[in-house]
Amino acid sequence: MVSQTLTGVLLATGALCGLIWSCRTELRRDYYARYDHWNDAPRSFVAAFGNAALLGAGAGMTIALLVLAAVALVSQVQ
Repeated sequence: MVSQTLTGVLLATGALCGLIWSCRTELRRDYYARYDHWNDAPRSFVAAFGNAALLGAGAGMTIALLVLAAVALVSQVQ
């Protein structure tokens, strides 16, 4: 049996880690390659940040889901 609390913590941690990783890398790669400061194009910055945040949260939750599926498979085998 899998704890719902631990599942939620795993998904939230995955989403948070993915969000932080994606925001750092995507903003550096996409936005700051074109502009020096976020004040140069604030709408473009918000769009790039939103895109990176959603992409990172989704990727982090996907990895957490894969970990959860692997744990469930291993526990079924035992």
